[in-house]
This record gives sequence, structure tokens and C-alpha cells, in this order.
Amino acid sequence: MKQPEEYTLHTDILVIGAGPAGLAAALAAAAGMRKRGLSRSVTVLDKSGAPGTHILSGCVIHRSALARLHPFVSSAPTFPAVSVSRDGIRFLFPRRSIYLPSRLLPVNLRHAGDVVISAGSLCRWLDAECAAAGVDVLYGSPVSRIRRDDKEWVADIPEAGLDKNGARRAGYKPEGGCHIFCVNGKFHRGTRSPK
Repeated sequence: MKQPEEYTLHTDILVIGAGPAGLAAALAAAAGMRKRGLSRSVTVLDKSGAPGTHILSGCVIHRSALARLHPFVSSAPTFPAVSVSRDGIRFLFPRRSIYLPSRLLPVNLRHAGDVVISAGSLCRWLDAECAAAGVDVLYGSPVSRIRRDDKEWVADIPEAGLDKNGARRAGYKPEGGCHIFCVNGKFHRGTRSPK
């Protein structure tokens, strides 16, 4: 059987992980390159099949975190954001509960004035901003290994396209058949990062 040809992609800046931090890093890199008048490619790899599908559904975020994105984005967020008016912690026991108001909580657990958003919606908005900025986001591209090869970083995409019995499906990609070469790598650690 003839071995399939290897597929390679060369990029200047590689971000692994299309969560909020990875997409924001890609936007910042693209904006920095434009500001300096440089024409560089920025690529994001993510294991999920679409933006925001492998992320928790909701989160509390500081308004300042959203404000820090303004230099890099071209449009206002399109997702709903609900302000936190009060907060506290309730410890639940079998027959009763104990409530601690925010004034008794450590500062890092106080969220009054912050906003509650859908993290998936945040990722979809940042993905659209990446597309507008010319950043290539490749979904369905899990990374099995990151290695240094001479002067470049190499991200290897693992075997994909097997059914539950191990038989090849349409769109099968052999292990080691795809290599992404990059001079500058930025790696955002998610819950299951490559080693």
C-alpha cells in the first residue's frame, strides 16, 4: 500500500488552543505585526470542530479583561453580558446551609461589578475577529506532539478519521501525516495539553 504524502504548513506565529486566551493572543500578534508594517502569518490550531465547543458554558469575567481586547478587535461584542449585582458563597449541608456575604470573602472571590457571559459566545466572537484580522484558525486539528526541529517549532497532528472499531472512515489522516512548522510558537495550556 502506498504511504500518503506528508502535509506541511509553514507559519510565522503558531498558537495552539482556540480558547479565549489563544484567540486573544493571535489577535494581539496579528495587530502587532500590522502596527510594525510586517506581513506575517498567524495560525491557531484547535482540537474542537468549531469555535467554543470545548469550553465551559459560562464564566464571570472582569470588565477590564474585555476592555483589554479593544485595541485588537474591530467590533463590539455581540453576546449578552449580565452584570453581577451581588455575590456570596453558600455552603450546602444535608439539612441546612450557611451563607457568607461578599464582604467576608477574599478579594479574588468578589465579583460585584463584573459580568457573566457565555464562554462559547466569547470564543465565537473572537473567532470572527480573527477571521477579519487574517488569522488562520484550523479547527479539528489536535496536536499530539510539539518538538523543536533545527530553528523551527514543529506541531504534529495525530492520526484522525477512525471509527469506534478502528476502521478508517472517509477523511482519514495518518499519524504524522501533517506537520505545522513555525519559527515562533505560543502555547496556551488547556485541560488536556500536549506533553
